[in-house]
This record gives sequence, C-alpha cells and structure tokens, in this order.
Amino acid sequence: MTKIFALLLFAFINNCYAQEFYFYSGSRSTVFDADIASCIASPIYTCTPTNNLSQWGEDTYFDIAMDNSENMYYVTAGGSLYRRNMNDENSCEFLGSFNDMISSLTADPENVYAAVFNQLHRYNIVSGTFSVLGDLGNMNAAGDMFFYEGKLFLTVYENYQDDTLYHLLEVNLSDPAESSIFMTLPMPVMAAFSISFEGHSKAYYLMNNGLLAVKLYEIDMEDHVALETGCQFNFNSNTYNINGAAAYYDPSELDHNDPTSVKPYILTNNPVLETINIISTNFEKSKIIQTTLYDIVGQKAKTFNDKDTMNVTGISPGCYFLEIICTDGIRLINKIIIK
Repeated sequence: MTKIFALLLFAFINNCYAQEFYFYSGSRSTVFDADIASCIASPIYTCTPTNNLSQWGEDTYFDIAMDNSENMYYVTAGGSLYRRNMNDENSCEFLGSFNDMISSLTADPENVYAAVFNQLHRYNIVSGTFSVLGDLGNMNAAGDMFFYEGKLFLTVYENYQDDTLYHLLEVNLSDPAESSIFMTLPMPVMAAFSISFEGHSKAYYLMNNGLLAVKLYEIDMEDHVALETGCQFNFNSNTYNINGAAAYYDPSELDHNDPTSVKPYILTNNPVLETINIISTNFEKSKIIQTTLYDIVGQKAKTFNDKDTMNVTGISPGCYFLEIICTDGIRLINKIIIK
C-alpha cells in the first residue's frame, strides 16, 4: 500500500504543478494562486500600485499576465503596467503606461499585449517600449486574452441591433482589423487563460457564482463550445469582480508534429457530491478497463463497474485519488475531493 500511495502522490504533485494558474479579485485587490486538479485557491503577495494614484483607475488592477521567465504583470484600469518576479516576494517594478484604459492583458516571451475597447496595444519586454498595434474593427475588448498554440485570442463584445453579443476573437497580430470571430461565448468573460499540460493545450475562463464562489469553465477549442468543469473555488468573504486570470503557457512544450506523442488526459467533476462523472478526455472511454478510488493513505475505497458515472454515496468526505487503467497500458491518476 505504501508503494501505491507514493506513486499516487508523485503523480498528483506533477499534475498539480502543470495545472497551476492565477486570478485577480478586484474587490479584494488580491491575486490568488489556484489549482485546477484540487479546486483550491490561496491568496499570494500582490504588487501594490504606486504610479499616479490620484488619477482614476490607477489604484486597482484590471488584469494580470505571466511570461515564461516567472514574471507576473499587472495592469491598472488607467493603463499603468507593473512587473513582479515570482521568486522575489517583495519585487514590484513600475514599467510605464499604455496611456489608455486597459481591460485585457497577456504575455509571450518578448511582449505584453493589452487591449481596451477596439484597440490593441503592445509593450516590448526587451526594449521597454509601448506601441499601438491597431484597431479591432467593430469589436470591443470584454476582459481578457490568452495564447493558444501560437495564436492570440481575446474575449470581446459587439453591439448588434438592440443586443450585445459576446465572442472569442482570433486576433490577427499583423493587422488587428482583420481579426475574426472564433466562437460565440454565452456571457461576457472577464478572466480567461490557457495552459500547456502534458503535451496539449487547454483554455479556461472564470465566472463568479454568487458572492462567495468562482466557477471554472473549459473552452473546447476544437468543438467551439464552453463546458462546465465541475470545479468551483469557494471563499469565506466577497470575491466579486474577478478581473483577469493568467497561467504559465509555453507552446514549445507541445508536440505539433506527432499526434501519438500527445499524452492522454481525463477531466472529471471536482469536488464530488454523489457521482464522479467523466467530462472530457482525449481517448476513447471504451478503452477504460478499471477505475479505482484510493484514500489519502493508499487504501482502496471502491472499485467502479460503471466507467461513465461512478457513485460515491456512502464514502466519507475527504481527499481521494482516482486511478484509471486502460487496455493499452494508459494509467491516469486524478485527485478527487468528496464532500
């Protein structure tokens, strides 16, 4: 049992690291370090704005971004850009201003991109210069942007007759006016991000669920739909106004040439009340031959016969590990919280 538990724990630690992301609560002026696997979020040190605080929008952030050098970027509503190195809790560097009201932010290894209304901005990390890339046509930035397999995406809205429509826009960096709608979103999205996880990309967005909870949704970039993940971050005080999210995303970790090199994954609802449901996966569920639930010390809690819906009624609340074994040797381990 000790060997099984050690293996489960090792797999979970690696799984957690790959699924880490951050989001910013404007109401609490705090960045949270969150994990998709455990659905747990904790507050971390947040860079304090210092520039031109007497001006509107300069005392609170509207979005955050991460680069691949472990730097977090913060932008105020008034356009001031700050940087913090994640290895130095006390670092907080003012980089300059976009000189515009910014609502969306993301970063790649060389640039920080920002958007407001129908305009796209850029900050070059190497030269330290700010520039305007162009207009987005009749689209307006709704709240966040992210990279997905080398392409830039921006949550936007447009006024159509008497309605307001919400979209995910694929941004043309060479000519922003030629950007195109990638998919329609069911609601305005203020916080979105992407991760590179075990050889594949995944995109997500966050929405408030009342005043004390934040729900996580997956953006299925292949089928162009939004999916509930079953993951919700619960708090004991108001977290209203989630203004932005970010994660470390490195497309170089992806194998774009050999589809057989993409590692299998499985996503379930989490936390669990009565049943564990498989929400999405990148392999045929018919290949699953065994699903077993272990407790935190490696003792078997239950073996399931139904691979689609796994009933946990009668199992004590707590932290568990779900082991999934397939016919071709695939072995996956997910952390499950039972309430």
